[in-house]
Amino acid sequence: MYDLSVLKNISFEPYTDRNDQVYAEIQAISFHSRDGLECYFNAGQSNHLYETLREDIHMRTLVSEASVIDEAKIRFQFRAKGDRPYTSVTFEIGAPSKNTIRHLPQELIDIINKHLQRWGIEHHAKISELYS
Repeated sequence: MYDLSVLKNISFEPYTDRNDQVYAEIQAISFHSRDGLECYFNAGQSNHLYETLREDIHMRTLVSEASVIDEAKIRFQFRAKGDRPYTSVTFEIGAPSKNTIRHLPQELIDIINKHLQRWGIEHHAKISELYS
């Protein structure tokens, strides 16, 4: 399950482990503002949404005060490492369980999941959450 509320923090940085030889960036988010408007922000030319948000006070305020972050578009760039070639993967995730990752080697999926969990986006639901 995914909880995208951590993405309301405009200081969010998708840090990765140096050993994984991967770079990650949040490219877009979709959310509902406090007054119910559906909003979609795309990183545009910079490819890093939070750099763009930090430059615009209105956008920054909308995101930090969002009632719900519905979806995020994330790109992982895996540098060549051993037998692994350079690979760029862009996918969307959404609460509670949308995930568009398809047809990747298990090693890459494991690295992506590790970082989503570390950032506080992915969590494993307790039995009580599944049936409430």
